[in-house]
Amino acid sequence: MNQIDVYKALEASPKMPVIPPAIRDIFEMIRQPDQLDIDLLAEKVTLYDELNQAVLANVNSGYYQISRTINNINEAIVFLGMKTMRNLLIYFITELLFHDEFGKSTLFSSHQYWKHNLGTAVACNLLSSKLKIGDKFQLFSYGLCHDIGFAILNACLPELVDKIYEAMNRGVHHIVAEKITLGGKTHADIGSWICERWGLPEDLGLVVKYHHSPLLSTDNLNEIELIHVADCISTEYYQRLIGLNVHHPINARVMQNLGITKDMVEETGASLPDEVEQVSRIFA
Repeated sequence: MNQIDVYKALEASPKMPVIPPAIRDIFEMIRQPDQLDIDLLAEKVTLYDELNQAVLANVNSGYYQISRTINNINEAIVFLGMKTMRNLLIYFITELLFHDEFGKSTLFSSHQYWKHNLGTAVACNLLSSKLKIGDKFQLFSYGLCHDIGFAILNACLPELVDKIYEAMNRGVHHIVAEKITLGGKTHADIGSWICERWGLPEDLGLVVKYHHSPLLSTDNLNEIELIHVADCISTEYYQRLIGLNVHHPINARVMQNLGITKDMVEETGASLPDEVEQVSRIFA
């Protein structure tokens, strides 16, 4: 399958979700957060009741350390900031759009996918707090969304996901396995493509596109580098859980740029299972 065929196959898949008009309106509004009418966004989200309930339940879960009950999207934006709220909306919209399609691959575990995304988000939050870099909740929300490309692949082309996992089970590195199977493309490329197709915000698209190759990005470098480190930590842990013998090295220059030590990586990895278990109960 050559490069363009992957995208054509995704376009042609009957499993590719059609974005409801209400969701398309939300996507259009959150593309430019600096020009956003917050009241109008809150009104649009409220019309999509399942999304509104999911987001508010998450915001009021206790994880974000807000001392009062948040009753609407307007209040959530005040406490969490527009970019964090925007990324949470994108994450929950993706969950709603693809929920029924998860687990179509016979070898792919939607549960481990969820745990890995959560692990990346948690690791990024922990590293952000230790390094005093970025907004830890905004980075957490980037972590939730970073692997959207794999959700697309699993929903639309599960037979290719199986081929990727078969290669990984033979010891092939996961990025190499993806490039072999997808004609030179990876889940990051697929994720970047869907971000462009849906008109998602540029900063999120950069995180999705470059989380495996952060030094190729010229914007939001610290944030993308943190996601890269957190993704590596989470990937090693959760792939070992499903029996894959992987080594997912962190780019040494990235570690130097951020001031991250090996001890810091090991401490974050060691604390990840308990932290993820706690946060997963909040997100359930």
